Formats: sequence, structure tokens, C-alpha cells
Amino acid sequence: MIGWPIMRQIRVKLNSCKVPNAFQNLLNGCENSYNFFDEEHGQFNPGWSSVYNASVGPWLNYSETIRSAFIYRTSNELGTPMFAGQHAIYLGGGYIYEFRGRMSEIINNLTIL
Repeated sequence: MIGWPIMRQIRVKLNSCKVPNAFQNLLNGCENSYNFFDEEHGQFNPGWSSVYNASVGPWLNYSETIRSAFIYRTSNELGTPMFAGQHAIYLGGGYIYEFRGRMSEIINNLTIL
């Protein structure tokens, strides 16, 4: 292996499918299986909570490495093409985490991702 390992995550938008009325009291929401129409492209706080204001609050308690892992990067930004996998066609973008630093820091960061 040459260089640092990189992990790319893709996510499906919350509530990308409809819960039937008969089950709405039992379920909070649902997500479709992955397809690029329902791929999430938003920015999040670490831990995947919604971002209200990234200049204050818990966002600032994390390193730049972990904060950047919750910002969607397009295929153009990453220089990665879309590709056909076994179960779907995937756009080239995603949420990127670079495995850099001390092992204890990397393990801690992975629990947040």
C-alpha cells in the first residue's frame, strides 16, 4: 500500500420512502435501499446530526480531519468517476475519511463515523 488509506461513505436520505398510514405509529421513518436519486449530499455534524450552524457548537470540538468527514464531496472534487457495482450504480462522490494520525485517534474517529 502506498499512501494513506481512504474510506468513502455514501448515505441514503432520511425518510426517502413513505411509511403506510397503518404503520406510522410504529415507525419514525424509513429509508429506501441505495439508489443515486436518494443519495444524501448534505453536510452534517460529527455523529450524523443535522447542521444548524457549523461555526458554533459541537462542530468546533472536533479536529479538522473528523469535521471534513461529514461534508459531502462531489465526484468532480474527488476526481472519481461513477461506477457500476453489484447492486447499484454509484456516483463518484461521498463522505471521505482519511486514515491519518495515531492509531488511538483513528479508532476514536471511527466510532464517530
